[in-house]
Amino acid sequence: MVKIIVVIPALNEDSTIADVIRRVPQPARTIVVDDGSTDQTAVNAERAGAEVVRHDRNRGYDDALASGFARAIELGADAIVSIDADGQHDPEILKHVFTCFENMDTELVIGVREHQPRWAERLFGAYTRLRFGVPDILCGLKGVTALTYQKYGRLMDCPSIHTAMALAALRDKCRYDLVEVPIHPRQDDPRFSWTVNIRILATFSRAIIADFLRR
Repeated sequence: MVKIIVVIPALNEDSTIADVIRRVPQPARTIVVDDGSTDQTAVNAERAGAEVVRHDRNRGYDDALASGFARAIELGADAIVSIDADGQHDPEILKHVFTCFENMDTELVIGVREHQPRWAERLFGAYTRLRFGVPDILCGLKGVTALTYQKYGRLMDCPSIHTAMALAALRDKCRYDLVEVPIHPRQDDPRFSWTVNIRILATFSRAIIADFLRR
């Protein structure tokens, strides 16, 4: 049986984290990376049955992913899947992701949202659709085999590591699957301001430069 570990980066998500964990399909194991939360995120995650990796201070989404992926490899994962902690991704979708890895023929799974809320996301998605056939490179739900992670693990130190690793694998013509991901509204107010568009554009610029250098 393929050993799949689900990694959930979390910052102050004590109202949603337990429900997300409990709905992760069995027998997958769950790791929550508590990225310096000041609420009960870690406590609620442990009570719900997840292993918790703690950051003593907020280090950001990318570092949280890197910590979770590293721990998953330590635990012997064959494939690693990331999902958001805020409940916007329905954990039921994970069943479709897990199916993609059943025979380990797929190296990368990318979630595709019906609508990307920010204009920078839509711009980036238009580019990756034309370049790779992937319309939503920025969805937080992604999965990789352990071998794919280890091949591109050096990118876990880069900004936007999730996207950087997926793009590197796509440039090398990896075998990938796309999974539709319905998005539920957050239970509280959105946390991200217009500055996220700037960060996305910076990632987009790095992607274009990397593509140009590969030609």
